[in-house]
Amino acid sequence: METTTALEHLSELIGGIEVSMLTTVDRTGRLHSRPMMTLRETSEGALWFFAQGSSHIVDDVHAHHPVNISYVDSVRGRYVSVSGRARVVTDRARKAQLWESRLAKWIPNGAEDPSVVLIRVEVQEAEFWQWGSEREVTATVEFSTSGGGVRNEKIAFRA
Repeated sequence: METTTALEHLSELIGGIEVSMLTTVDRTGRLHSRPMMTLRETSEGALWFFAQGSSHIVDDVHAHHPVNISYVDSVRGRYVSVSGRARVVTDRARKAQLWESRLAKWIPNGAEDPSVVLIRVEVQEAEFWQWGSEREVTATVEFSTSGGGVRNEKIAFRA
């Protein structure tokens, strides 16, 4: 399948990774990471997450918009780092559109719960590393390699 946009390419890279680590900056400047379920659908050129409106992640996003999302698939040797700007969305229709039943384990009252919000991350940049049979990862930016070597690709997102 040929990728037509950077976000579609990113979706392919993170596909099958159920949980990511979303890192925010709190009001004192400290970094906080927490596991978040990866939603299968991207919408409006963004990545989306559900959260409780009273959680610290919501406070962090309101105070400091820059975030990082890390994805790891150690079986396939794939590592993805996404940088972007986050904002909190309370739109009921959007929550209903993006709701996935597998989230009920963490959000038992579903998308209809008024205390549940969405975190929308507008992707600004994404990087990924994938190692080959040598089990070696480097930080060299490359767009293609041959022979099953290391691949590190930087994807730029422009508005």
